[in-house]
Amino acid sequence: MDLSFDWDSGALWAYCDNNCSNRSHLLGIDTTTGSATYGKFVLRKGYSRPSSMSNINNEGIAMAPAAECVSGIKSFFWADDSETNNHAIRKGKIPCGPLF
Repeated sequence: MDLSFDWDSGALWAYCDNNCSNRSHLLGIDTTTGSATYGKFVLRKGYSRPSSMSNINNEGIAMAPAAECVSGIKSFFWADDSETNNHAIRKGKIPCGPLF
């Protein structure tokens, strides 16, 4: 499991490993004046693991900086503690910029 802050999008990623089917959630600070959750983290978006990835023991995540964006896409990485199929790091893609 992991928490990772994406400086470029301003999102805090909360990632759960194989115990939660490798789901991830994006959290953001509620800036709505008068809101009961003002100034606190709130759930903004949730993602299931990629359909091409089995439910493996991913324990860490990282994303490339905006400087690495090509055609609006940047790299996203998973660290697999079990080294499934002899791979400890996997790479995918996410959109650049705000995700919520």
